[in-house]
Amino acid sequence: YMELYGYLKKAGKLGAYYDALKKERLRNPKDMNVLRILAAVASIPSMNLRNEYETWLAELAKVDSHEDVLFPYAEMLLSKGDAKRAYEQICRTVSEHPSEGPEMLTNSLRIFTENKAADECVQIVGQLKAIDDLDPSHARGCGETLFKEGGLDDAAYFYRKCFAETDSAFFKELSEVKLCTID
Repeated sequence: YMELYGYLKKAGKLGAYYDALKKERLRNPKDMNVLRILAAVASIPSMNLRNEYETWLAELAKVDSHEDVLFPYAEMLLSKGDAKRAYEQICRTVSEHPSEGPEMLTNSLRIFTENKAADECVQIVGQLKAIDDLDPSHARGCGETLFKEGGLDDAAYFYRKCFAETDSAFFKELSEVKLCTID
């Protein structure tokens, strides 16, 4: 779709396309694909539709709980200072789409940490620790996030997990260096 949007933008027709999508949304309000495309087009910075993007994203979040929708929605809620509602959205994805859970939680740990949402970070760390088969790259990412923020005990946990689970000599060495630094 991004290639199509680029073509339409270059041709000067992206605004007309967006207007046509809005009309289609009125005619067919249950079509989630139209809603997805509206949100995508409104998210293009040069369109200057930030408020409309937020509206479409909020509407989409009501009907779609996948990571590609709820992660940006949670980011938006966090930017507005609503960490509790943002965390609820993360939990929706984790419970409704368990296969998306590890990546959603790893990415969420980063944004909640950046936004100083300490209570939610503790809950996310707990959920991540409960995942037995956490991918080593996710474990390393969690370790990095926590290390940067001074959560050294939890960072060490994730570096040890990465070290134990990875076949990558590179990840093993990174984990060892970070564990030595923490010690």
